[in-house]
Amino acid sequence: MKTSIFGKFSVLFTIIIVLSSILSCVLMYNFVEKYAVDSRREDIYIAIDDLEVMFIQYMVSYNNGVTESGEWSSDSAREDCEDKLKRFSERIQFYHKQLDADIYVSQDDGKLLFSYPYLPNVDTLVAAEYLPKDVYTKLISVNEEGEVAYYFGEKQQFFTGNMEDVVVDENGFSENMGDFYGLYANREAEFFTVSKILHFTYPDTQSAVQAGKITFCSSLDYVNEARSTVLRYFIISTIIAIAAELIVILTVTRRITQPIREVEHLTKDLAKGNYKGKIEKSSNDEIGGLIDSYNNLAIELAALEKMRNDFIAAVSHELRTPMTTIRGFVDGMLDGVIPPEKQEHYLTVIKEEIIRMNALVNDLLDMARLQSGAVQLDIQHHDIVNIIHGIVAKLEPIITEKDINIVYNINYDKCIIFADKPSIERVLINLIQNAVKFTPSGGIITLSMRKSGQLVYVSVEDNGVGIAAEELPFIFERFYKIDKSRGLDKKGTGLGLAITKSIIDAHEQTIKVTSKLGEGTKFTFTLQGKDS
Repeated sequence: MKTSIFGKFSVLFTIIIVLSSILSCVLMYNFVEKYAVDSRREDIYIAIDDLEVMFIQYMVSYNNGVTESGEWSSDSAREDCEDKLKRFSERIQFYHKQLDADIYVSQDDGKLLFSYPYLPNVDTLVAAEYLPKDVYTKLISVNEEGEVAYYFGEKQQFFTGNMEDVVVDENGFSENMGDFYGLYANREAEFFTVSKILHFTYPDTQSAVQAGKITFCSSLDYVNEARSTVLRYFIISTIIAIAAELIVILTVTRRITQPIREVEHLTKDLAKGNYKGKIEKSSNDEIGGLIDSYNNLAIELAALEKMRNDFIAAVSHELRTPMTTIRGFVDGMLDGVIPPEKQEHYLTVIKEEIIRMNALVNDLLDMARLQSGAVQLDIQHHDIVNIIHGIVAKLEPIITEKDINIVYNINYDKCIIFADKPSIERVLINLIQNAVKFTPSGGIITLSMRKSGQLVYVSVEDNGVGIAAEELPFIFERFYKIDKSRGLDKKGTGLGLAITKSIIDAHEQTIKVTSKLGEGTKFTFTLQGKDS
C-alpha cells in the first residue's frame, strides 16, 4: 500500500509533538508539586512563627494573671488574657481558611490545648465548625475517672525530643508528608504537615522549657487540582499543536508534492520517448533544483535521441553507399555485364571500399570504447617534443606527396607531459592528416608548443581552405564532414575529430579550434605538464 508524504510527515511530527508534550507535562507535573509544596511550606512557616508569638503572649498573660491558688489576680488581668486568647483563636481561624489546614496546639504529652476546626464538647469558644468525625474520634481518650480529653494518638505526632523518624531542625521545625502517622488515613488526599516545638520562659526564670507544639496539617488537594489543570492545558495545547501541524504539513506537502507528481507523470512520458514536457519552476529551493534537473534531463535526452537518430542515419548512409557499390560490381561480374578483362579494376575498387568500411567499423568501435570508459589510459611521463617529431616522421610520405612544408614553433628541447602516449599520437595523427588533406600543395603546416603553469598547449595550424564560421560548432560531432562533396576527403569516415575530442576529454583536458574560410585552421589542445 502506497503511503503519501503527507501521511509520513503527519505521523512523524504527531509522534514528536506528543512525545514532547508528554516530556514537558511530566516535568511541569513534578515542578507544580514541588512549587506548590515549597510555596505552602513557606506560608506555613510564617503562620506558625506568628501563632507562636501570640500563643506565648497568651501564656505569659495567663501565668502572670493567675495566682498560686488558681484565681485571677485582677479583672484586668483576666480580660487581658481572654483578649489574647480571642485574638489567638481568630488568627488560627484565619490561617485555617487561608492555608486550608487543620491547626493543633498540643502539650508535651500530646494533650490538645487548642485546635481549629474545633473539637466537640470542648469548653472553648462557641464552635462554628468541628474537625471531621473520622479525625477527632482518633483523638478521644477517656481516663480512669471517665473524663474525656483529646490527645494525639501517635507519639510521633507530639514528641518534642529526638527520634529517628522525627527530624527536627535547629529552629524546632519538623515535616511529614502523607497521613500524619495515620491521623488522616481515611482521606484520599495526602497531607503536608509542619510542626514547631514551642519554647516558653516562665516568670522569674531564665531558662526556656518546651511547652508543646503547634502543628499545621494542610491538604494537598490543591496540588492535585494544579496537576489536573496542567494536564488539561497540556492536552488542549497538544491537540491544538497537532491540528496546526497537520494544516501546515498539508500546505507544505502539497507545495512539495505537486512538482514531484509532475515529474513522476512526465518521467513516464520520457520513458515513452516524449521529451517535450517541461515543468514551470516556482521556487529556488531543492524542489526548484529538482525541476531544473528534470528540465535539463529532458533537454539532454532530446538531444541524445536526436544524436542517436542522426548517428544511425549517418552510419546507415556510410555503410549503404560502399555496400551498394560492392553489390553492383559483384552483380555485374556475376551477370557478365563486366567483362573479365575489366574485373581486376573493379575488384580493386571493391577492395578500397572494404578497407574504408573496415576503417569505419574500427573507428566506430574506438569511439564507443572511448565514450563508455572501456579504454583504460596508461598515464606515464612522456616527452611531447619527441612525440611530435616522431608523428611527423611517420606521416612524412603523405606530407612529401603534397609538398607540404612543416614549420616547428617549439622553443624547448624537451617537455615532459602526463598522458597515454598511443592516444596522444592518434590525436596528432588525426589533426596533421586533416591539415594535409585541406592544405593545397606547397602549403604550410605549423606545429607549436608552449607551457603555461602546469598546462602544455599543443597547436596544429595550416593555411588551407579553412572552415566556415557556421560549421565550427559541429566539427567534433560524429560523421560530420566539412567537405560534404568528398572533393578533398574521399576516404574519411567523419569520425577522426570526434575520436580526437573523446581522447582529450578522457585526459580531462580541452581542445579548441579557430578558423577563417580561405585562410586556414588552427587546432589547440592542452595536456598536463610536469612542474618546472
